[in-house]
Formats: sequence, structure tokens, C-alpha cells
Amino acid sequence: MSHSQTKQEEQKNLGILAIIFGTLALLGSWIPIVNILSFFLAIASLFLGIFGIVLNLRNRKTLAIIGATLGVISIVIVLIIY
Repeated sequence: MSHSQTKQEEQKNLGILAIIFGTLALLGSWIPIVNILSFFLAIASLFLGIFGIVLNLRNRKTLAIIGATLGVISIVIVLIIY
């Protein structure tokens, strides 16, 4: 496995982590006490998504965009409900 394939896998993993954190944040953002923790998960998802987008400037970045979007939606829901 060459270095470029390893680097591409790491970038894909950032997008997957962003989606996982964003989904957890979205699920928890509706629950009154848990939404505080969800807010921090959403911020982590947003940063991971943005970092994944920046690292994948020349490649597909669908996973990172989805993760960042989930983070933004979760932040908005938490701020509306809170």
C-alpha cells in the first residue's frame, strides 16, 4: 500500500467520524439535558467535516460535507430548543 492510498483512507475516516458524531448529536439534540453534550458533539462533527473537506480538496468529499451539515443542523436545533 502506497503512502497516497494511506493518506486517502485517513481523509475518508475523517468524513466517517464527522457523520457518526453528527448523527449522535442530531439524535441527542432533541433531549433537554442531553442536548448540551450533543452541542459539543455537533461542534466536533463540524470541525471534522471542515477538516475533511480541506484535506480532500482534489478528491470527493461527500462524507465530510454530510458530516459538517449534520453538525450545523444539530447546532441549530440545540440553540432553538435551548
